[in-house]
Amino acid sequence: MRDDDAVLAARKRESSPMFRFIKSSFARQFAGGFLLGALGMVALHAAQPEMPANPYAPSHQVR
Repeated sequence: MRDDDAVLAARKRESSPMFRFIKSSFARQFAGGFLLGALGMVALHAAQPEMPANPYAPSHQVR
């Protein structure tokens, strides 16, 4: 009887809308794209040199 309860609980869990969404290819592709985008942002941010807003602005004043 206990095995039947476990099987029923597993079937109920698998039929829930959230479980189906998480297992869907759309959710996996979205998460994969999000991770690739985040890695690209980190890689590009680290590669860009720090520059002032106006490259022709003086960086110091001499009095």
